[in-house]
Amino acid sequence: MVITIIIIGVLAVTVLPRFNRSGYGEASLAEQLRSAAQLVQTQNMNHRGQQFCLQIESSYYYLSYISGGICSTTTYASRDASIKSNVEQHAYPSGVNVSPIGTLIFDRDGLANLSQLTISSSSETYKLKINSGGYIYVD
Repeated sequence: MVITIIIIGVLAVTVLPRFNRSGYGEASLAEQLRSAAQLVQTQNMNHRGQQFCLQIESSYYYLSYISGGICSTTTYASRDASIKSNVEQHAYPSGVNVSPIGTLIFDRDGLANLSQLTISSSSETYKLKINSGGYIYVD
């Protein structure tokens, strides 16, 4: 009987935390945004004549570019609908917020106009940071 209780206790400690998915959506979104930011950074460093952007909206993000121009630091909500229809929107998990809302832009040297994005919900908070040398990481 004691052995049975010990086995059930060990199983409870190892198996039950796998069913608690608290923080998974936030961590996953933070890594997705890090990857997207690194892609935009690399594209801006390698493609002259095009400006690539990571657009952060209230409930989704998307990648965009303007050929021969520069990305705006304002949202595209007030612009032509054809701009938004040509990009794939990535929705945030339910209850997860990203701030600040706006455009993440990198220059030709890989340096960003923002130093941090905050990904948060009621239970977890992650920070996507971009240091002064252009290194992007999740903290």
